[in-house]
Amino acid sequence: MNDSDKALQGLVYELATGSINLEEYPVEESQYVYNQYAEGQPCEKLYNQVYTLKVKISERLGEDENKDVENLIDALQEIERILCMKMYEYGRFFAFKEVQSYMERKIADDGNTDK
Repeated sequence: MNDSDKALQGLVYELATGSINLEEYPVEESQYVYNQYAEGQPCEKLYNQVYTLKVKISERLGEDENKDVENLIDALQEIERILCMKMYEYGRFFAFKEVQSYMERKIADDGNTDK
């Protein structure tokens, strides 16, 4: 992937994870890529569960925050980022592969027609 493709990949990830303040940084792509952590979305509900569990564990340990729990959450978020980036790359690869296959069929079909 070239630099502009990587930039788009990063932008899609940031939009999907709600990392961009669209009021301050409006981008056209936000019409197509929705924040999966927005209110009512499944990721928002799951993240709230994670937060609630984090608080309960910390309370049970008698701490405001537990470093191990924080590290666990950070590691899972990094796994999420890696998988999202890979899925983008795979989607891009298969989309280009499909277009190439279509073009090859089209060229072959055009060569077989009587004019």
